[in-house]
Amino acid sequence: MADITATVAAALAADGYYIIPPGNHTITDLDPPTGSTIICQSRNCVISATTTNDDIISTTAFRKDITIVGGKWGDAASFWRHDSSSSLASCVFEDVYIEGMTVGWDISSAVGCVWSRCKVALDAADGAVGSAWRLGATDNACNMNTWRDCRVAKATAYALILDDTDQPKRGNLIDNCWFEDLDSGAIYAGEGVEHLVIRGGYFETNGDDAEPDINLVMTAIEGSTIPRAIIDGVAFAVPVTAQTERILIASPQALVSVRNCSARLKANDVFVSGGGNLLTENNLEIDATVAGTLVLRRAGAEGSITATWES
Repeated sequence: MADITATVAAALAADGYYIIPPGNHTITDLDPPTGSTIICQSRNCVISATTTNDDIISTTAFRKDITIVGGKWGDAASFWRHDSSSSLASCVFEDVYIEGMTVGWDISSAVGCVWSRCKVALDAADGAVGSAWRLGATDNACNMNTWRDCRVAKATAYALILDDTDQPKRGNLIDNCWFEDLDSGAIYAGEGVEHLVIRGGYFETNGDDAEPDINLVMTAIEGSTIPRAIIDGVAFAVPVTAQTERILIASPQALVSVRNCSARLKANDVFVSGGGNLLTENNLEIDATVAGTLVLRRAGAEGSITATWES
């Protein structure tokens, strides 16, 4: 397996562009400059780090306008670790396949980045991933990012984490993504999240008795507006046996609209649970032969619920 770290770094410094040919390659702690483009010729481009404790890409300063397309990336601590008070801005990741990592993208601050048709650990034989994305783990903003047509399976933690910090995470869009067979839930929206939109997509057999598919913590931070979220047109398929709820609104300050969704509910299932202010209009398929099904469960004294059910 050839180590191409120095070759890729030199090409990016000189031309801003590198095409990775098919084959097995090693890249460790690559620091691509702003404006770089890395293209993998096919899914047969298999890239790993030197050891599973190393990162494939590691940046510690502001970077923007970096594009990475294709490839199968694995056997590393992370695909990209960005640890900086400055952001990773306007970067694009397309058709990237991630396997066998603690976390795919571990980004302290991201602004205006796009993940399109990325896939994470779809086959258990490839090696599980902890989380596909963990953004905002330090006190830095993560705003206006988009995930579109991505798919995650076999992860052992929440697939997408917008972490708990006192910095804003505003205007993020999760569009038509698929989450399946995740040990924890699919999406964790932590402290400082505002104006989150989850539009379309598919959720099946995620979480457990402590972790819902979507966990909206969304605690308001000083100087922020009311935490808001829209969940629109999402299909919730078969839940895990012991899952407590599909959507948890943990923030009493949140204003959440859940609309045009479909869900299969069985014995002791709860569709939406928690506090905050909820506006909801959905089409739910409830198994009438079992007992204990709840569409909504109210927790806490704050907030209000307005609900319309088509079935």
